[in-house]
Amino acid sequence: MVNDIAPSHETLGELNSIVLALASGLRALVPALSTSLYAIGVKYRIFGGQLFWVILIVVSSGLLPLLRILPEKAEGRPQREEQSEEGEQA
Repeated sequence: MVNDIAPSHETLGELNSIVLALASGLRALVPALSTSLYAIGVKYRIFGGQLFWVILIVVSSGLLPLLRILPEKAEGRPQREEQSEEGEQA
């Protein structure tokens, strides 16, 4: 997906390194954050100890509309047959 959104081939390496650094940072922080959130929910019995799952559902529901604004090329969908045939005829 990063290859699809890179503005040019010259910036692809830089963009790739930024994405990898952000992914590594998230992999370091998310386990500690989610474990702490789960522990707080259980300790104080917030939503019956299910605080983590409530927040996870709310965040995922909030991010779902962002998938609709991704460009078709970034979603990995193949082009429609009609579009490719029209391009060949022209």
